[in-house]
Amino acid sequence: MTTSFYTIPVMENNASGSLLNSVSAVDPDYQENKYLIYFIVEKEIVNTSGSMLFSVNPENGNLALKAFDYEREKEFLFHIEARDSRVTPVSTNVTFHIITVDQNDHTPVVVSPWMAQESEVDKVIPRDPCRQWLVVVSKDNANPVLSATVTIKVSTVEQVIKPFPEATEDVPLEYDLFFNIKLYLVIGVGSVSFLLLITILVIIVLKCQKQKPTKATPPCRNNIISQRNSTVQFVSGRNQKWKLTTGHVRYSIQEELQTGTTVGNVAKDLGFEASELADRNLRVVTGTKQELFQVNQGDGALFVNQRIDREELCGNTIPCYINLKAVIENPLEMHHITVEIVDVNDHAPSFPDKEYRLEIPELTMIGAKFQVEGAQDSDIGLNALRLYKLTQNDYFQLEITELSEDSKIPFITLKKSLDRELIPQYNMQLTAIDGGSPKKSGTLNITVVVLDANDNAPICGQQKYTVTIPENVPLGTVLMQVNASDADEGINGQVEYSFRSKFRNKASELFTLNPTTGEITVKDTIDFEKQKEYEINVQVSDRGLSPMVAYCNVFVKVEDVNDNVPEIDITSLSSQIPESAPIGTTVALMGVRDLDSGVNGQVVCTLPENLPFDLKPSSEGSYYSLVTKNSLDRELVAKYDIVIKAKDQGTPSLSSMKTVEVKLSDINDNSPVFLQSPYTLYLLENNDIGASIFTISAHDADENENARISYSLGNIFHGQ
Repeated sequence: MTTSFYTIPVMENNASGSLLNSVSAVDPDYQENKYLIYFIVEKEIVNTSGSMLFSVNPENGNLALKAFDYEREKEFLFHIEARDSRVTPVSTNVTFHIITVDQNDHTPVVVSPWMAQESEVDKVIPRDPCRQWLVVVSKDNANPVLSATVTIKVSTVEQVIKPFPEATEDVPLEYDLFFNIKLYLVIGVGSVSFLLLITILVIIVLKCQKQKPTKATPPCRNNIISQRNSTVQFVSGRNQKWKLTTGHVRYSIQEELQTGTTVGNVAKDLGFEASELADRNLRVVTGTKQELFQVNQGDGALFVNQRIDREELCGNTIPCYINLKAVIENPLEMHHITVEIVDVNDHAPSFPDKEYRLEIPELTMIGAKFQVEGAQDSDIGLNALRLYKLTQNDYFQLEITELSEDSKIPFITLKKSLDRELIPQYNMQLTAIDGGSPKKSGTLNITVVVLDANDNAPICGQQKYTVTIPENVPLGTVLMQVNASDADEGINGQVEYSFRSKFRNKASELFTLNPTTGEITVKDTIDFEKQKEYEINVQVSDRGLSPMVAYCNVFVKVEDVNDNVPEIDITSLSSQIPESAPIGTTVALMGVRDLDSGVNGQVVCTLPENLPFDLKPSSEGSYYSLVTKNSLDRELVAKYDIVIKAKDQGTPSLSSMKTVEVKLSDINDNSPVFLQSPYTLYLLENNDIGASIFTISAHDADENENARISYSLGNIFHGQ
């Protein structure tokens, strides 16, 4: 029960058996455990049993009451209990406080001198010519005015005077005998006025206790949440800077913004100088085929490059984030940008069909419910579908069943018996309204055709079925069985099952429904990464000449299995670095992702051992930087083919590898070396001038210009 205490004012002299209120409780159990019985908890109320004053319908909780008299009892306090039908019942109760409101239904009564109804009172008093026949009239201040009249006959002992004709005007009283009468009249009139004032105050308080309308959330504006993290900077031998940065900027925008709309200034939020942007080649990388955003290299402004549809990007996922990477060079930096896409009310609720034909036998019982396929709204939050309205009529009313927060099922309930011979057809309009501002709506024209005969509709064993299966389940696997029954006999009691949904046609592509047994089987591959949950609307109809239809809903939840290999995305790579690069120099930036969820989507990257390189993960764990961890020597190893392995944490684990080629550029760090030292030769005297006497050779381990050798004579020492 939504409320545990009710205070209800009731006017006295009410009609016996009139409806006072209706108690409603909900039990989430199934079958017989959810059926509730309502009854009054016996409690003595002024020596009168509560069941003698009130009665409650045990099936629907309607509370009726007997006639009340304010002058006998002014208030009542009792409990109504709702109890389920299980073997060991569970119950809850609600308290009713009934306040009887007074009506002007009693005439004043003269209490002194006392008289019987329509009788006279004789009293002997001393003779006094000033005291004559008097008529005292007592009246109240209500509307209509009620009054009481008493005729006082005053006579002397010596002589009885004939009574005057009945007085028509008020006559002043001077005799002390009527002092008490005045007092009682004042008290009576004051009491009636006081009770009338209390009644007015109670009504005013009840009318003021109305729930204030909830203000709609104003449309959000683009906002920026900027965060800069620490930066590590190194300088190489050639004054080239290598910089690893993990800054993070967050923006929030509405969907459907015009192309070219500025989201925020990346350069300003990340602290870059606008004059350096063109030289440093600032750019954004989305990692997808859609280039939704671009950055202006002139001023660093991030702007909308393509139409952004939140429903296409994220569906019903809340919140909707687009992750970007801002890359800038000289020195090389990478920053993360997160853009939140906020929903706007750009979709109106819509029904699968504009027209809906409902055939109802004329013998259908009052209270029968007929489900209408609900409208769908692609928007979320306040902009999503909020309520339904049905055109006013005497025979049908609208009831809504909420299967979940975002799933409202409309039912048309019969509230008056049908007669096909009087009215063979009814036309109504069902309107679905969202909660946006301004509100949007969609309509469905409903035609109800009254039929004869087959007067029992099929009944589903459950209104809502829930089943969980792992993705990639083998084709032909039986998912579950829908059970329905029909109280009719013969073909009117034979039911058949079918899918009924135009919005959820994807479900009919993945599952099949046996029309006879109600078994649902898998007919196509189920992929958790494509969709995590399916809602199947099953239509159950009998085989009578005028089939009756019922609906039940099956919710299929898909469990993730480790079926996706991790992916490595090289964001930035320096294919050549100097061999003198200091330890910690950033060589490459990369991102990793795994479409699986949970531990199946957690990825760890590793390198082979005995390499002078290391992987440094980011704080988010989905990005890595490849850095040097030892000194490099081109003369020993001139090129490295680095194999990066990404492995998830699922069971069994899946992995992928990517090779990065890194070349080392030479620096002049090696001196020329002669093949031998010293050289010894014998030279004959009297040789010709300019004649070649010997050839020497030297070698330099460097390359290119650093390896070119020139020879010259040093000091010459003469020996004997």
